[in-house]
Amino acid sequence: MAHAPADWGDVGVGDTKGELATTRAGEHDHAPPSKRSTSTTSPASSSSTPCSPGDPGSGECFPYFKLLNPGLTSAGAESIARSLVVRLQLPDPTPQFGPDPADNEWNMAAVGYPLWLWTNGPRTVTSTTSASGMSFTLRARYRFTTFTLGDGHSLTCTSTTPYRTSIEPGAPSPTCGYRYTKASGTDHSYTVTATTHWTVTWRVAGFSGSLPGTHTASRQLRVGELQAVVVG
Repeated sequence: MAHAPADWGDVGVGDTKGELATTRAGEHDHAPPSKRSTSTTSPASSSSTPCSPGDPGSGECFPYFKLLNPGLTSAGAESIARSLVVRLQLPDPTPQFGPDPADNEWNMAAVGYPLWLWTNGPRTVTSTTSASGMSFTLRARYRFTTFTLGDGHSLTCTSTTPYRTSIEPGAPSPTCGYRYTKASGTDHSYTVTATTHWTVTWRVAGFSGSLPGTHTASRQLRVGELQAVVVG
């Protein structure tokens, strides 16, 4: 949902290839200099304006947005923001397992043994990107992760905890864990998929809103049964 500024009159945003107009309303390019003026300062230019293209701005910035893109609407800004969210670089959500099956001689997880699940990366991502001559600010906040375990089950976690080798063997994850009840089969693996879910807020030219975002990655996991062998 997008939000327009509370009070912006007839001010909008336009496309002038990133250049700000240098004349305010009521001023003229060829107005004669005042006889009382002794200043040699040249008329205001884009480098001295208080705003820049895409400045989320308030008050004094809005006249510049009107000059830049008078046709921009709340719906139009949200449509552009939606296309930018799709291209937003969110952290790699490849599923992580603990204990890591690569650390044992069988190179697999064990049926019935507590498996820790998580994804790496920050939980907040901020980006500024240009589109249609305007600068959008995007801020993504992590919400939760859905793990599809490959055995017909799935798990949703609002928080995850990375596994550490210092953790007592057999201890379950305090936030996001799973125990397989059957093996993946000889020479077969489960495909474990993690999908991270985000809320992405955006703002541009006095408009703002929020959109959902997701990022998905998969990894293969072999699961087998360990059997005790009695010797002697």
